[in-house]
Amino acid sequence: MMDYSDFPPCPYFMQILRHFPECALLYCKLWGSKNTNYALAINKSDIFTNFLISPTVFRNRLVNLMEEGLLSFESSPVFYYIELIAFDRLEDDSDDEYEFS
Repeated sequence: MMDYSDFPPCPYFMQILRHFPECALLYCKLWGSKNTNYALAINKSDIFTNFLISPTVFRNRLVNLMEEGLLSFESSPVFYYIELIAFDRLEDDSDDEYEFS
C-alpha cells in the first residue's frame, strides 16, 4: 500500500478518475516516484517492468495526463523526463472540504 504522502492530491486524483480513469494507477505510481522537485526520469526500457504496460500505452497515458494539465514530459530515445504539477492550496487557506460534482 502506498503511503498517503505519496498519493496525489484529492482534487487532481478526482479529475483523473472523472476524465481518464484508465490513467489513475499510472498517475498514482508517478506521484509516488517523484523527487522533491516533483519530477522523475524513467528509462524506456524499464516501463514494462515498473508499470506493467507497454511503452506505447505508457506514452498515450502520459499524453492524457498532460492534456488534463497534471504533468508535462519530454521524450528522448532513451528515457522520459516527467514533471508533475505541484499542488497549491487556494488563496483563502480555509479548511473547507473540496466539493466534487
